[in-house]
Amino acid sequence: ATDGRDDLFGYFGLRTVHTRYLLRHPTERAVIETTQHFFLRVACGLAADESDASLAEVEELYGLMSRLGYLPSSPTLFNSGTRHPQMSSCYLLDSPLDELDSIYERYHQVARLSKHSGGIGIPFTRVRSRGSLIRGTNGHSNGIVPFLRTLDASVAAVNQGGKRKGAACVYLEPWHADVEEFLELRDNTGEEARRTHNLNLAHWIPDEFMRRVEADGPWSLFSPADVPELTDLYGAAFEEAYARAEAEGRYVKQVPARQLYGRMMRTLAQTGNGWMTFKDAANRTANQTAEPGAVVHSSNLCTEILEVSDDGETAVCNLGSVNLAAHLGDTAGGWEEAMDWERLDATVRTAVTFLDRVVDINFYPTRQAAASNSRWRPVGLGVMGLQDVFFRLRLPFDSPAAQALSTRIAERIMLAAY
Repeated sequence: ATDGRDDLFGYFGLRTVHTRYLLRHPTERAVIETTQHFFLRVACGLAADESDASLAEVEELYGLMSRLGYLPSSPTLFNSGTRHPQMSSCYLLDSPLDELDSIYERYHQVARLSKHSGGIGIPFTRVRSRGSLIRGTNGHSNGIVPFLRTLDASVAAVNQGGKRKGAACVYLEPWHADVEEFLELRDNTGEEARRTHNLNLAHWIPDEFMRRVEADGPWSLFSPADVPELTDLYGAAFEEAYARAEAEGRYVKQVPARQLYGRMMRTLAQTGNGWMTFKDAANRTANQTAEPGAVVHSSNLCTEILEVSDDGETAVCNLGSVNLAAHLGDTAGGWEEAMDWERLDATVRTAVTFLDRVVDINFYPTRQAAASNSRWRPVGLGVMGLQDVFFRLRLPFDSPAAQALSTRIAERIMLAAY
């Protein structure tokens, strides 16, 4: 018995499940599962085996999802229990190498990942800038923009298996000499042949750039062909190499740092793109970078994960979200008594068990993704419904009690997940 669990949906939620998530007949396109069958399919697709212990786990996960206490990410909901169970959310590719074969191989990888509902993060910092010499042909490069145009068309064409638009975010470090053209990619004016309306854009900012902005100093722009070492360096090592390249005059041009920063802010305000992510902080605080040679080169489309990547490893993340509002009991006695902490603990334990299982049973569209996920086994557990908890407890969002509750929830989830 489902105990009226269908009635937990609002109209918009039910409509979204119907149009996006329920399986359809391959030719007639009629929906062939109900919402409860949908949840049961997802839970069964994540089963370790057919033992009684595994079936009990599946029952627990089905109960959590059907009561809307926890939901895995959209790729898990789309693909669990299907012929190609690609259940991971995010893929971080490294920048293509500064050669034609590598660039087109990245297009192929992005297309395969996007076909199976993965969101893409990819830097382009290794690719030489416009005007750089191409030694093989004795010509000059057109820079990264024409290559990003091709990527833009590919992302639009391979639209996550027909379920939703393809999604990719391109990251660029601000010392790249094409950064000013990069900032124009989402503009609605100018030369349309140099625009990419389907890509999202982000900056991968070293601390040294922000110091130059603060000091109103000059900022040097380089072609990666002349400073190939900068992409894999961060912190003091990056600053030393950057200053050395600058002193040797290897830069293409220099601009006032504040002028470039102002252009970044204008692009962000006008287009909502070109968001700031911070290279040194990401690498300093990532536990993966404790291993020699491991470097974080970008985040993903939604900037919630930071993982190392290289030419042979495409970082992967497997996501899920706990609905905090479903773990709230009687609100009369204050927030400490209102939250059902033991039930929250149990939800988190179940969620982490199944997030971890994705790593082992997942369908990987590329060998680079399989290599990275098996090595690092990353999972991401988030929350939703915190605002509903605040509303029901009548807590102003900026109150000390709201802050204390939010902190306590985060701590509890972290410890239960560990």
